[in-house]
Amino acid sequence: MSKQWNYSCAPASQHGTMVCTACRKKITEGQYRVRETPEAYLSQHRKCSETDPNWGELNAQAEKKKQHFANYLAACIEFKNEWDCDELDELIHELQAAHGIKGDA
Repeated sequence: MSKQWNYSCAPASQHGTMVCTACRKKITEGQYRVRETPEAYLSQHRKCSETDPNWGELNAQAEKKKQHFANYLAACIEFKNEWDCDELDELIHELQAAHGIKGDA
C-alpha cells in the first residue's frame, strides 16, 4: 500500500467513501488528496491539507502548462493574421475554450 498522497479532483475521480479525514465532511467537488491503506482510502480536501508542499508544486506545473498553451495560442493567432490563414480558426477556438485563454483570433 502506498504511503504517498495522490492528488485528484472530485467529482471526476472518487476513492472510497470520500469523507475528509481532517474535517469529516464529504468531498463532493474540487481538489483533494488521497492515500490508500490496507483498511481504507484516506482522503482530505485541499483546504484541509494546504500545508502539503506538493500543492504548490502542482500549482507551478499547472501555471507552466497554462503559459505553454498561451504562448502556443499567441503563435497560432500571429501566424493566422500574418498569412491570412482561416484554417487555424477552429484550433484557436479549441485552445481558448480548453485552457480558458483569451485572445483575438
